[in-house]
Amino acid sequence: MSMNTHFMNPAQDGLIRVEAHLISRGRKMFFVEARITREDQLIATGAGTFRYVLGGENEEGVPLV
Repeated sequence: MSMNTHFMNPAQDGLIRVEAHLISRGRKMFFVEARITREDQLIATGAGTFRYVLGGENEEGVPLV
């Protein structure tokens, strides 16, 4: 897994919106990008490559062993 985060502006009081989008996926890995904004001001961006976890498709989460 790898993840990069870039902070552009400080977060102020008010409603903060986070949007994440699945960019691509394979059998074992997937790539996601995200943006955090407040009143159309960009606060931060992020991108990451993640690996699927066995049992992760279960809405209740991955069982503890």
